[in-house]
Amino acid sequence: MPGCFGSCSFWGKGKRGQSSTTGDQTELSTTPVSQAYREATSIHATPMDSTSIPSAGQVQATSTAAYAGNGPNQNLHGNGFFTSASGFSVINSHMVDYSVNISSLREARVNGLEKLLNHIAPSALYNSAERFDPPKCDENTRVRLLQELMSWQTTIEGSAKDGNLLAAFFFFAGDGQRNLLDPLIPTIAYQIAQRITEANEPIMLAVERNPTIFNLKMEAQAESLIIEPLRQAMSATGVSTANWPCTIFIDGIDECRGEENQSRLLSMVKAITLAFNNTDFRIKFLLASRPEYAMRTAISSKGIFGATDNFLHCIDLSKYDATADIRLYLKRHLRNIGNSSDYPLPSTGVWPSDEDIETLVANASGQFIYASTIVKYLSDRRRSPVKHLQLILSWRPGVLQKERPFAALDTLYTNIFVSAQETYSGSRDIDDPLVIVRYIRMLQLVEEEAKISVRISSLEGIMSLDQGELDIVISDLHSIVKSLGDHYRDPSLQLRFHHKSVSDFLGDSSRSGPLFVSLQTAAMQWLTRSTAWIEEADSTETRSWTNNPCGGEMSGAGSTAIAVVTIWNYCANKFWDRYLLNPDDELRYLGLLVTAQPSFWENIRLASIDSKRGLRTARGVVGRYLAQCEGEVFDICGSSVELHDLQEVLRKLKW
Repeated sequence: MPGCFGSCSFWGKGKRGQSSTTGDQTELSTTPVSQAYREATSIHATPMDSTSIPSAGQVQATSTAAYAGNGPNQNLHGNGFFTSASGFSVINSHMVDYSVNISSLREARVNGLEKLLNHIAPSALYNSAERFDPPKCDENTRVRLLQELMSWQTTIEGSAKDGNLLAAFFFFAGDGQRNLLDPLIPTIAYQIAQRITEANEPIMLAVERNPTIFNLKMEAQAESLIIEPLRQAMSATGVSTANWPCTIFIDGIDECRGEENQSRLLSMVKAITLAFNNTDFRIKFLLASRPEYAMRTAISSKGIFGATDNFLHCIDLSKYDATADIRLYLKRHLRNIGNSSDYPLPSTGVWPSDEDIETLVANASGQFIYASTIVKYLSDRRRSPVKHLQLILSWRPGVLQKERPFAALDTLYTNIFVSAQETYSGSRDIDDPLVIVRYIRMLQLVEEEAKISVRISSLEGIMSLDQGELDIVISDLHSIVKSLGDHYRDPSLQLRFHHKSVSDFLGDSSRSGPLFVSLQTAAMQWLTRSTAWIEEADSTETRSWTNNPCGGEMSGAGSTAIAVVTIWNYCANKFWDRYLLNPDDELRYLGLLVTAQPSFWENIRLASIDSKRGLRTARGVVGRYLAQCEGEVFDICGSSVELHDLQEVLRKLKW
C-alpha cells in the first residue's frame, strides 16, 4: 500500500451471522413509517359477507360498496373515503387520511435530505473527486498483508464493487471539512440512506422532526440518525437484511483533530456495533489509523475494545517487512518513468541502477510513504528523472536546494508534530508551540551528537520534568518515534525513529520550516538547565561527583549528577567552536555565565577533571567578548553587566 504509513489497525465485529436467539431485542410498538407509507399508496377492497361479525376496525357493508372517486353520485360536501356511499356502518375504527400523510412524508423526506446535505463532508466520501486516484497496493506487493485483511473483510474498493460497503469517511488533517468530528455522523447517515432503501425515510424524518439534531453530541446523533433508523428499517414487514451492505470504513482517525475527539469516535464505533450485536444485521467497522495515543489506548488489553471478547481484529503494518515490496515498487515505477520520459537516459546500463534502487530502499527504512513520495516527485514530466534522482540521492540535511523532493513527506511530518504539540501543550498549559520538537532536539543532541549514554530518568531530572514525562511527550508521536528506550532492560536513552527521514526533517530548516529548532538552540537549553541543576545540587550529590571523577556508572542522584556535568561540559566545550553561529547565542551564553550562582562554580569544580575543557572554552568566549568591548558597562540580553562582573567570571573560569 504505497499510501500507508506506520502502523494501521483494522477491526470490526466478525462476519455477518444468522438470526440470533440470544439477548433481548427491542420490539417497536408502532408501525414503521416506511411500512405505513407503502400501505398508504393503495386501497384494497375486499367483499364481505353481510352476516359476518365485524371486529374492531372493520367496515360492514349491507348494500352499496364504499367508493372513493369523482363519480356523478359523489357527495358535494367533501372527498372522504365513503363519499356517496350508503347502507354501511363503521364499527370502532380509527380513520387516517393517508392522502395528507403521503404528501407530508414526501415533503419531510425532501426537507430532511436538504438539511442533511448541508452537514455532510462530500470530500470525505471514498469516491470523492478530491480523493482522485487514492493510494492502492501495487501489483504483487503487500501480498501477505492483503491475504490477512481479505480473510477478515474485502478492502474498501472491493467492498464498494461487491455492494458490501455501507459507508465510508476519510479524515484528513489538511482539509477543514474532514479533520473534525462534526460531519462524521451526518456523512455516514447520508450514505446509509442511499444504500439501504428502508432506512431512507426514518433518517430523513429524524432530521425533519429535529432540525437541531446536528447541534447535539455525536452520541445522540448516532442514536437518532443511524441506530434507530436502521432498527425501524429492520422491523418493517417483509424486509430481509441478507443483502444489506454492512461495512463502514473510517480512515485516518489520527488525523481527526483532538485526542479526546478520537477517543469519542472510537467509543461511538463500539456503541453502534454493539447495538446490532444480537440481530440479523451486524455492522462491521474497518478502521485505519496511525498508532497514536487514542488508538493505542482503545486496543490495549484494558481499552474499550480490548475488554470485549472476540470484538477486535488488529493488523499491525509494522510487523510486515515491506523491504522487498518497496524494492519491487521502486524498480517498476521508476523504470516506467524513465521509459516514458522525453529526457535522455544514461547510454549505458539500466536506469535507475540496482545500486541506486538499493540506496532508496535503505533510505525508506521499510516505509512505503518514502518510496511513494519519490515516485510522485519523479513522475513530473517537467523534470528530468535522471537529474532529479541524483538530487535525491545526494541530498544532505542543511544544504540549501531549490527543489523540495520530500514536500509531501514534510507536510505529513509537520501535521503529526503540530497535532502532538497542540495536544501536549493543552494538557500541560504550556505556552510554547515548539515544546515537543525542542525536547526531541535536546534528546538528539545528547545521544546522536554528544553520544552520551544517560538514563532517561536522569534526563527528566535535568529538564525539570516529572519521572515518566518524556513517555507522555512522545505519546502522540508513535507513528514516527519508535521508542525512547527499554525502561526495564536498559534504562538509558535510545531515541529511535521509524523512518530515517524524520531526523533529516528535524535537522533541515528548509524542510521543517517554522518547526525548526537548531542544535545551537538545543545546546543553549542544556546549558541553561544543567547550570541551574548544578547550582541547586546538595552536598550528597557533590560528594558523589568527587568520588567518581571519571563518571562511572551510578544510580539515583549520583547518576544524574554525572549526566548533568557530562552534558554541561560537552555543550560548553562545543558551543564555541561548533554551535556558536550568531551574536545572540554568544550573549545568551555570556549572560548565563554572569548570572551563575557561587554554588555553581563550587560544584562544577568538584564534579570532575573533565569539566576543565568546558571551562576553558567558556573562558575563551568571555575573553573574546572583553577584548572587543570598550567601557565599564555592557548590555547582555537586556541586562546591564559591569566590567568587573565579567572580569570576575573570567577569574573563576581560569581555575
